[in-house]
Amino acid sequence: MYFQEEAPYLCLRDLTQLFWRDISPHFDVYVSEAVLDVIRATTEVNLRKALENLIKDFEVLEMTEEAIELADTYLSHRRLPRGHSGGG
Repeated sequence: MYFQEEAPYLCLRDLTQLFWRDISPHFDVYVSEAVLDVIRATTEVNLRKALENLIKDFEVLEMTEEAIELADTYLSHRRLPRGHSGGG
């Protein structure tokens, strides 16, 4: 029973590792300033370092006014909760 409860997590973990190892190298991968802010605010040191290492070669997207407006429009239509970097 314990294994059955853990199975979905293991599958998701394996898919995530597969994505980062085998699939993402075939794409241009970007990270936004908002994501960098979240990573910088991560208090667990090992997790923060792992995330920083994961994104170290990503191109950083500038947070333009247009990007913030687009995010606000998306959030208003999707009815998603706004985070600290939600721009509004």
